[in-house]
Amino acid sequence: MAIAEKIKILCENMPQFKRFAETELTAEQNKEIEEIYNFYNTEVFLQQNLLLRKKEQRAFFRKKRDALPEELLEKYAILAAEKISNLPEYKKSSLVFIPVSFGSELPTSALISQALKDSKRVAVPAVRGKNMMLQEITEQTTYHKAAFGILEPDDEKFVDENPDFTFLPALAFSRLGFRVGYGGGYYDRFLSGYTGISVGVCMPGFTVSVIPEKWDYPADIMIFL
Repeated sequence: MAIAEKIKILCENMPQFKRFAETELTAEQNKEIEEIYNFYNTEVFLQQNLLLRKKEQRAFFRKKRDALPEELLEKYAILAAEKISNLPEYKKSSLVFIPVSFGSELPTSALISQALKDSKRVAVPAVRGKNMMLQEITEQTTYHKAAFGILEPDDEKFVDENPDFTFLPALAFSRLGFRVGYGGGYYDRFLSGYTGISVGVCMPGFTVSVIPEKWDYPADIMIFL
């Protein structure tokens, strides 16, 4: 069966796959489509297999990322900010959504600083129950530790607008742009109604094949460092 036909079948349950029918895919991306198709169209498919796979991927990449030296993370962060700031989609954006990094995440301070320097309006996430809200920040914004130890602005200046451009955090990314997230579903819910441009940055050694579920949406743009 041709890859186009397999994408068409996947689209029946996951409309987000339509984008892959409209773009020219690499050999690696085609291979990933094949794996996803085979996973969902085998007689031995079980939901618990997928849940176990995701759990194992999260544990593996969290441990691997935690072992990275801080200076290497900072190097990747500067490179990521440079590449993102050169994207046409970023340049024409007005309101950008960038999470405040924590732990061993790819640091976002350089990207936030660059966006403010570029006179962008910048929003960061604030968790309220199961919802992720957006708070606008400035260079003068101060922060406090909130849920999961993530820094949030002291002043609650919430944004109701849809950001033009969003940076997606993840433990790892697939070649198609699907994420290995943390399991909270915050960004899955956000992306389900998002109409702007999302970008994912994948560090070397953090590319993995991901079997998405119907609520998983891939990044519009992927940057592989």
